[in-house]
Amino acid sequence: IVIDGILPEITNVSSTNGTYKIGDSISITVEFSKSVIVSGTPTLQLETGSNDTSATFASGSGTTNLVFTYTVVDGDESSDLAYHGTDALELNSGTIQDSNGNNAVTDLPTPGAANSLSDNNDIIIDGIRPQINSVSLSSDNSSIDVTFNEVVQSSTNNTLTASDFTISLSGGTATSPVISSVSVSGTVYTLDFTYTGAA
Repeated sequence: IVIDGILPEITNVSSTNGTYKIGDSISITVEFSKSVIVSGTPTLQLETGSNDTSATFASGSGTTNLVFTYTVVDGDESSDLAYHGTDALELNSGTIQDSNGNNAVTDLPTPGAANSLSDNNDIIIDGIRPQINSVSLSSDNSSIDVTFNEVVQSSTNNTLTASDFTISLSGGTATSPVISSVSVSGTVYTLDFTYTGAA
């Protein structure tokens, strides 16, 4: 006769430190006190700004470590990623049980407390796209000031250069201006350009 009255409990939640942008995938590991078997697709609700999202169970059934994955989407934002609360692990009509059929206790460590995701890791979520706030022409018509809502950079050069910008004119037969140099101060990019008007 085997007696098993020990319920699986969550002991730790962890991930990988870093800053994640739109399209990046994050794996979050939920550790249990004993091996568990998963049926269905449990989710882990995350705090990601005005629109909370969820990490979905991906792997680990039959072990003590269940892995949930989350992909950053447009609008997600967090300075220190955390799950929604101690009840953020949702079974969604599935089960998490040990090999003898005991249902796991799915209460998570309190966010910010020891063994919680936000205590274990420093994860920044930036799903807010940079936007142009304003565009203005200098008094001598030789440069254009382009102001973004945050500091931006090129994915290849780290800082934006003349090759990252083009200026197009609408109407007439004028050729497009040629940008010769770019200078930056904070979020303001000044584009120096040359231009010859057409008839």
